[in-house]
Amino acid sequence: MRRPEDDAGRAILRGPSLGIADGAAPTVIGNIARRVALTPDGRLRSFQSDGAPREATYAQAWRRSSDIASALCELGVRPQMRVMLLAHDLLDFVPCFWACLRIGATAAPFAAIAKTAMEEQLELLAARLDADAIIADAPSSMLERVIALSPRAPVLRLGDVAPRNPAHALREAEADIVCLAPTSGSTGNVKLAMLGRSAMLHRYFADAASPAKEHFLSMLPFEGISGLRVAFLRGASWTYLPPPVMTARPQRLLEAAESLRATAIHMTNSMAARLVECAAATDRSYDLRSLELVGLGGEAVTRMVAVRLDALLRSNGAQNVLRAGYGATETGPLVAGADPCVATPDPSHAPFLGHCAAGVSLRIVDDDGALLGENEIGRVEAFAPQTLFSGYLGEAEASRDALTDDGWWKTGDLGLIAAGSLAIHGRAKHVLVVGGRKFSLDEIDAHLQNDLGRHILSFVIRDDADVTDRLGIAAIVSGDEELDAAAMDAIQRSLLRRHGCAAVQISTLRVDELPATPTGKIDRRAMADLATKRPTPPATTAEEVDAFLASLWREALNLRCDFDRDGDFFALGGDSLRAAALATIIEQRLRRQLPLDRFLVRPTFDALLRLVSDDAPAPPQQRTNEIDAILDRQRAYLASWAGARATPDSFIVSLNERGARGGLFWCLQGYRELTQLAKHLGPDQPVHGMRSGHQVMDYTEESLRALACRYAEEVIATQPDGPFLLGGNCQGALIAHSVAIRLRELHRDVSLLLLMEEQWFRPYEGRVALLFGRDSKVNPYARGGDPDARFRAAYPQGYTVDIVDGAHGRFFTSSNIGSLAKAVRSRLDEAQLDLPRRLA
Repeated sequence: MRRPEDDAGRAILRGPSLGIADGAAPTVIGNIARRVALTPDGRLRSFQSDGAPREATYAQAWRRSSDIASALCELGVRPQMRVMLLAHDLLDFVPCFWACLRIGATAAPFAAIAKTAMEEQLELLAARLDADAIIADAPSSMLERVIALSPRAPVLRLGDVAPRNPAHALREAEADIVCLAPTSGSTGNVKLAMLGRSAMLHRYFADAASPAKEHFLSMLPFEGISGLRVAFLRGASWTYLPPPVMTARPQRLLEAAESLRATAIHMTNSMAARLVECAAATDRSYDLRSLELVGLGGEAVTRMVAVRLDALLRSNGAQNVLRAGYGATETGPLVAGADPCVATPDPSHAPFLGHCAAGVSLRIVDDDGALLGENEIGRVEAFAPQTLFSGYLGEAEASRDALTDDGWWKTGDLGLIAAGSLAIHGRAKHVLVVGGRKFSLDEIDAHLQNDLGRHILSFVIRDDADVTDRLGIAAIVSGDEELDAAAMDAIQRSLLRRHGCAAVQISTLRVDELPATPTGKIDRRAMADLATKRPTPPATTAEEVDAFLASLWREALNLRCDFDRDGDFFALGGDSLRAAALATIIEQRLRRQLPLDRFLVRPTFDALLRLVSDDAPAPPQQRTNEIDAILDRQRAYLASWAGARATPDSFIVSLNERGARGGLFWCLQGYRELTQLAKHLGPDQPVHGMRSGHQVMDYTEESLRALACRYAEEVIATQPDGPFLLGGNCQGALIAHSVAIRLRELHRDVSLLLLMEEQWFRPYEGRVALLFGRDSKVNPYARGGDPDARFRAAYPQGYTVDIVDGAHGRFFTSSNIGSLAKAVRSRLDEAQLDLPRRLA
């Protein structure tokens, strides 16, 4: 066995040992019973849709679980049987969960699945579960759907459960699988993770101390693995704020934390972003001095959101309480957690999440499974034998594929290890994460192609300043074919019906423009750069608005008939994600803003129609002064870019600014590209980053000229004396070319213009260095012909050509950046050597 000291310089971490607390009971339910006895007056609390809390003591919930357990036994439920839980309120869910464990049955939380899963997926999951009984809190159309898919399972309605005396005795034997927890894993397809007794004991009962002074406040769904902690009584009270309550009025979280004297809060990154945004719009202050921990998890944590949340907490008395974590349903917590606001050695500024949790080892490997070194980005794998799940129910192949041959779980995430801590850099597979929910892009493609009968591909729009992922759709067309409004409507309706989400961008992409990886697969990461042609929605009459909204309402709620126009959106099966999707589609298609907060106050169809009809048309994307609009959007993207600036509002961000060499001004798409280029060119090479017009403007001659003029002014402000070294990649190459022309118009000397993946070859009267990817679809040498003839005509002062490793959009990855940096450095060296001759 390798000794820990042998891990030096390798991307592997090992946590401390993990054991179950001394004196712990041998069963999960036995330990829960002890915690109830220790804190009988502890509180379970759940906020209702009207904002009022409902609560019960631990002892009351325990007595109710006894009544439910007796009723289950009367239905014929026996040890090792599976019970489907359709409980939507925390105060119903916890007693139901306990009741299953009391009789040795397996609990299967299913309410969220039944509410959000599409028909085909729900049918498949219900068949895999093959429940022996169903517990339901109230009659509903959702319950009828589930009953139809589980015809042999008797139904226990909580309203029919009467108090029993005496209390139901605990069984000494516990089910081998305590819980079937829903998870989307690393694929976006919902599975049921089998959690055994030993794994649950090690996750929730590793410490003997009773956390009797902790008061938790959570917005994480209690059916998910993070929210499920409520069932194990990790505190003196646990309060749940459902997503609709939080969405309608985010400040309610701060009000609840203040009034309940909460000591710990748990939320996702996107929830935190919404909270910060709404809190900034009011002067209200809160007393949050009771807080000892505010945890971020459930989705990727961005440093920008963390810094703003930390400032909000500190301004209201909560000092140094913010922590970001990382874990999974399959493994439990994987890291100890860390302050996401602390500056890190990672150039991309991805928050570091701390060392391994107890009983966990982490490693970073490449695509072939080889262990990488520190500071290298690769696939994150975890070894957690004591807390590991027992596989996915009914999916033997997926269970095998989830683990490596030596027993490490494949998280599906990309990350790096440095200084004894883990940082996450995104997902390795084709998964979209919105509001903490994961969607398989492959599944979205299959559904859209089936529904519309045309070639459609989905991709993730993700930038440094984004709070969460956004969905983009590209319709693959031939020649100059256009995508009409009817096709765009059909795409959005399909997404809403099948997945409960909407696309923020629907574009067209020619077949010959499809980007590919070196292995020939579609490169989704590069699609966002290429899919730019967007249809213009037509004007609509009042009657057309009514009909269009009615069709959306049906799709969002899976209705196939006439509906009650005064029916409650959420009572009919809607959720906050579907409400947000409605707002996105309405703004795109009708060019009108839906005030979502006002809709959530009265979530009916008639109220929606009035809000949309009364609202003024949404402002057009381009204002009269186009450059002002472009720069406003650019500022939003640049807000999180760290580095030196000539002035506080400068659009140029500098890294390695103290380097002795002449500065390189480079136009690129994202902050990650800037940090990679600066890191690999070396600390002696200043790199001044300018952002391209990606996602902020259409490339017209007017917008290009306006942005180039602004950038040229800032280039001079950053470096008052020339000569200048300019460069750019992809769209950035087009802008760099325009900036160079503007500088020459101002009689400034540009000693070298580096154009990477140039596709336009516009004339330029100066020295040019061209760079192309060896496997790039835009590499003109890979197409045959004589590109040099075109280059000689465009660049009469001379040019060079370098071929670097990688495909289009993949040059700044760990495996390719070295080749690019080497070529750029070489051309910069030549320019420096040539400078005395040119100045003579």
